[in-house]
Amino acid sequence: MPDDDPILEFVLMNTAALLVVSGICEADTSAMGPGDDGNVIKERGPGNGRWKEGVRRARWTIKSGEAWKQWSAFAEVTNSLPA
Repeated sequence: MPDDDPILEFVLMNTAALLVVSGICEADTSAMGPGDDGNVIKERGPGNGRWKEGVRRARWTIKSGEAWKQWSAFAEVTNSLPA
């Protein structure tokens, strides 16, 4: 999927909002895993949030495959619950 794909941009914006609101983007360090350069974007935007950092973290999560790994684990657990 190209970096400028509209669906990807939609997912990144919404995921970044969750990461900012949850406080995850307030960390001054980053060690998400292989491929994470650790360069935290400290610039603040509307509402004093680190929106660009949220997008950076969301993009890494998708590109690294971690998002799919966590989604698969969630689906497996929820599918095993009794009806």
